[in-house]
Amino acid sequence: VSVDEIDQLRKERGKLLAAMSGLKRKLADIEHQEEELLRELDMERALLDGEWSAQSEKLTQEEDRLSVLRARVSQLDQDMERSRTRDLHRQAECKKRLHGAEDQINRCAQYDSMSSLRELLAPSSRHGDRHCC
Repeated sequence: VSVDEIDQLRKERGKLLAAMSGLKRKLADIEHQEEELLRELDMERALLDGEWSAQSEKLTQEEDRLSVLRARVSQLDQDMERSRTRDLHRQAECKKRLHGAEDQINRCAQYDSMSSLRELLAPSSRHGDRHCC
């Protein structure tokens, strides 16, 4: 092997070592960037997890509130229906009593004398029966 070949091989070896050194630096930079990105991803994941947890808790609270409101609406609907039914029964009873009073007035009008009117009214006043709603 000649001196020129040895010099050539040394130069080539130097170039290869320099290239390897450059590649090692690039690899180290890439690994450093990867670690940095992984840390950033971990922080982003933690932030997203925290936000998701907060939103999930808020959603649960809103669902609970909605459930309470629906139960309240249902209770109010039932109360309104009971009240409406009670009012209808009272109205029917008042109409019945009114018709009874009107019938009694009509029967009284058929009688000419005041004594007949007293006879009709006397039994109802003894029993305390009232003819109004």
